[in-house]
Amino acid sequence: WFRLELNKLGIETKKTVLELEPGRGLFGSASIHVCRVNFIKKQTVPIPWSWVVTDTTDYWLLGANNPPNQPYVVDGKPIDNYPSESRVIADIAGKSCGPDRITGDACLPGDIGPGDLIIFVGTGAYQEMQSPNFNSMGRPATVAVKGTQEGVVRRRETIEDVFRREAIPDWISE
Repeated sequence: WFRLELNKLGIETKKTVLELEPGRGLFGSASIHVCRVNFIKKQTVPIPWSWVVTDTTDYWLLGANNPPNQPYVVDGKPIDNYPSESRVIADIAGKSCGPDRITGDACLPGDIGPGDLIIFVGTGAYQEMQSPNFNSMGRPATVAVKGTQEGVVRRRETIEDVFRREAIPDWISE
């Protein structure tokens, strides 16, 4: 079917091997990424700007080739319950030293604060396998869910886990 449709568009496929990779279509919405708000940062000069700084990083969302404005919800605070005057516009940011802008100009509940959970949706099933230890940050845990059952399948990395791989060759300290 795919070859016929390409041929209709004038794309010659006789000497071409075609492969379909259904993974992204099947698993693109299979995962969520949960993070916690650490603090709210606001500035007034040179322009007014606000950030909701979380305990995550956009580097942990790159494996799914996510867009720079990742869809999100705030746990227990449906935005539809907040009239426009009770909302705030802010960038959702992570904790790494890069720009780490996960979602820009996010419309958030005005009472969002430290400890609130932000859930990024549709982050893809490839997220965990491709998440790096950027800036030696331990990667988050992975939890499998089926119906009402859940369980940790990979525990959160500690800083000890991250540095356990490090070594200093003898010749460096000479």
